[in-house]
Amino acid sequence: MRFGPNPIRSTYLIGENDANFIGCHQTIFLERYDMLVNAAENAVFLLNTPEPVEQVWESLPAKMQQQMIDKKNPFLCH
Repeated sequence: MRFGPNPIRSTYLIGENDANFIGCHQTIFLERYDMLVNAAENAVFLLNTPEPVEQVWESLPAKMQQQMIDKKNPFLCH
């Protein structure tokens, strides 16, 4: 992952709705960034979280929950 004030112009830039796999290893990113904006339908989302499995879904922002439902994203947590 790369961040900066300038647009990334590269052949590996992921286009809109093109990402088939998205991994998040810092739960603070869930509030700061739209992690699923470029997720394709049925894209897998992997979240590394300290939350107990039965509480993970409720810990996600409402917008992210709706995006996952709308895009039919399989959700894995560790």
